Amino acid sequence: MEVGYRGVGLATSSAFLTSVCCLLVKVSSLPPGEIWFCGLVVTLGAALPVALYRGECLFPRGRRLMLFAHSLACSPLLLATYQAVRLMPLADEAVLSYSSIVFTVLLAGLWLGEPCGPADVSASLLVLSGVVLLAGPSADSSSYPHYLLGAALSLGGSLFDSVSCVFARKLVGLHYSVVLVNYSAVCLVFSCCFAFVEEWTFPASAVTPCVVSVAVLTALQESLVTSALLVEEAGLVALAQTSDVAFAYLWELVFFDEGYSVVRISGAVVIVSVVVLSAFHKRSAFRNKDPGKEFLV
Repeated sequence: MEVGYRGVGLATSSAFLTSVCCLLVKVSSLPPGEIWFCGLVVTLGAALPVALYRGECLFPRGRRLMLFAHSLACSPLLLATYQAVRLMPLADEAVLSYSSIVFTVLLAGLWLGEPCGPADVSASLLVLSGVVLLAGPSADSSSYPHYLLGAALSLGGSLFDSVSCVFARKLVGLHYSVVLVNYSAVCLVFSCCFAFVEEWTFPASAVTPCVVSVAVLTALQESLVTSALLVEEAGLVALAQTSDVAFAYLWELVFFDEGYSVVRISGAVVIVSVVVLSAFHKRSAFRNKDPGKEFLV
């Protein structure tokens, strides 16, 4: 499998798992900080043995500052997302969170020198148009009195998401387990602070089906998106992850009986089409640059 397909596939799979996690968090009554903490414990527990088995250096010289910066940028992301889905409809949160596409493409072009031509800008604008069509104002928005707070949390999380994507591209060459160990260790420190402001029931909560599912899926999701960012351009990974919006729309329709229309369905079609076309465009550009060269999984 070539890198273009691999990166898009990993990012799309990560987006699906993210949407499932958000669905579980929305229906759970446990505090978001506690769910986040349990997910980090599983992520660290899964990544650390892999890193040790491979003999990886957990704090490689010359990469420590960037690893810490990446972990710091990641720390507010999931917590903001988990809190936002409690305060607003799933699809609306997904729309706002993927405003990070624009930030990521621009920051990747500015800091990493990744291509940011007319095609990339157009793709970003089309995706944003698609998400607006897909998740317009919900008919049940009146039942979310703290909608604006949820929107602010989601937008803040999207900004940190774009910064973390750019930092992750600076870590190319490191095994994903090293990145995850540093990320989960730093975030665990921050997550423990919420034990003092939320009503945690840990460790009893750690064995509930919802928390176990979210924790395992979060660990897998983080592995997938980290792997995607280590083999693919940050901008394309962000584009592929917008498929989360389509999944969120589906969960709304199936589990929350949200209304849908031709306009919202059109938005889903726009998103999927742009992601697929962007993947082919990047793949074609790479082949033209390095004819005949293939990357195997």
